[in-house]
Amino acid sequence: MEELIALTEQMAADGNTPWCIGLGSGGATGWPATDWMEDVMLRSHPPFVYDNWVSNELKFNDPKVFDAMDFFGSFALNDSYVDGGAAAVATTDFRDSPKGLFTSPAKVYDA
Repeated sequence: MEELIALTEQMAADGNTPWCIGLGSGGATGWPATDWMEDVMLRSHPPFVYDNWVSNELKFNDPKVFDAMDFFGSFALNDSYVDGGAAAVATTDFRDSPKGLFTSPAKVYDA
């Protein structure tokens, strides 16, 4: 994950927006963050930790879960990292967020 962090930091330092994140979904806004959390948990811990988390053996207030939230937040809550800034994350519909990759010029960049 260090490479992901370093690339994100470098892209932002170069004046580019590295991420397009949208968690909006009407009355269900926020659910797309579960996919991000799952990915972070799976990349940060052995699979059994994830299995224990989804079966509720590992509680949501466990430090491992908090660390995953903090990691995701370090991207999603950073105005320099997200198209539209951190405030746009919750209000951008998850179906619309990838569109920044396909505008001309692109709003966000794939390295």
